[in-house]
Amino acid sequence: MRSQVTKSNKIRRIQEYRRVLELRPDDVVARNSLGGALQSEGKTGEAIAEYRQVLALRPDYLDASYNLGSALLSEDKGEEAAAQFQAVVTAKPDDPEAHANLGRALALSGNMTEAAAEFEAALRLDPQNADVHYGLGRVYAAQGDLTRAAAEFESALRINPEHASAHSDLGTVFAMQGRFAQAVAEYEAALRIEPGLATARDNLERARAKLAVSNP
Repeated sequence: MRSQVTKSNKIRRIQEYRRVLELRPDDVVARNSLGGALQSEGKTGEAIAEYRQVLALRPDYLDASYNLGSALLSEDKGEEAAAQFQAVVTAKPDDPEAHANLGRALALSGNMTEAAAEFEAALRLDPQNADVHYGLGRVYAAQGDLTRAAAEFESALRINPEHASAHSDLGTVFAMQGRFAQAVAEYEAALRIEPGLATARDNLERARAKLAVSNP
């Protein structure tokens, strides 16, 4: 019943924003809010269209740039998302989340060197953010720097020991280094936290097989 009420409220909000915009089509606050409501309902394409309209009306509206970047990132459109987050970072260089999201967008686009720089900037501003340490670890792993990748995943886990993906990716680094017993332990930790994590489950079986071969 509760979920039905929540969904009904979301639909009502969308209808209300649309009514406001019928009267005031240039109301950027209402249009940005409509984009957010649509996005929360999984209507990402429609949300993106609303955010773009906001920015056509007011190119310096940073909330819309941030929201558009987030929506594009969720659609795996890294280059477009990076352009939006870059606009936010330029205007607000002390915003750690904007740097982190720019890092995610750049990594998605394959720009790992620039992505690492943005994650590092985010951590200078917010060093206790486990997700940012995790993101930087993934970038280092993609660059083949396994030592630094492991250090970042371990940092993420010191801050948040329940970070299943950090356990899983640390396990993968250990497996690549031939440290199969440690890899097994990390995959098992990931699955205790998130039993449905398919990558950890599949990699756990491979790591166990490698461990059995190395310890007959």
